[in-house]
Amino acid sequence: MPEVGVYVSSEVNAFATGPAGNTLIAFSTNLVNQMSIEEIRGVVGHELSHLIHYDLRRILLVQGIFDVLYWVFSILLGWLIFSSLARRRNEEESSGAGDFVRFIFVWILFRIITGIFRLVGILFVLWYNRKRELAADLRGAKIVGVDSMLATLQKLLALENKN
Repeated sequence: MPEVGVYVSSEVNAFATGPAGNTLIAFSTNLVNQMSIEEIRGVVGHELSHLIHYDLRRILLVQGIFDVLYWVFSILLGWLIFSSLARRRNEEESSGAGDFVRFIFVWILFRIITGIFRLVGILFVLWYNRKRELAADLRGAKIVGVDSMLATLQKLLALENKN
């Protein structure tokens, strides 16, 4: 069983964290004050699902794999682009303003390509995070019951619309 804690915050929030055997589910004071017991049960089910499925580990792994791929891609692309620029410069035996302009153009092109790759990766990681959140809602409904999970989601929607 995870430890349970309450922390002072004006946000309506809860989270689950910790390695297996030493886990924690924490609730904000505002969540505890604004939700009924049934609604809090839904939050507990959701957070327990994150712990059961090792979602923190999974999400960190997906983010880490993407970060490694991004850096490898950036290094290889930079090497490819800038080594071809250096080869071209050596072949032409030119120097001066043309080289500087060409370097700036290549640098901008490099930044655009790596930026697009980074954006696609961020969108993938966000999609994966959302997928894990929806899976936690489904598993939470199985743990505490559909009625508790529906009450929780309806309360969160009402609080969102109030803000």
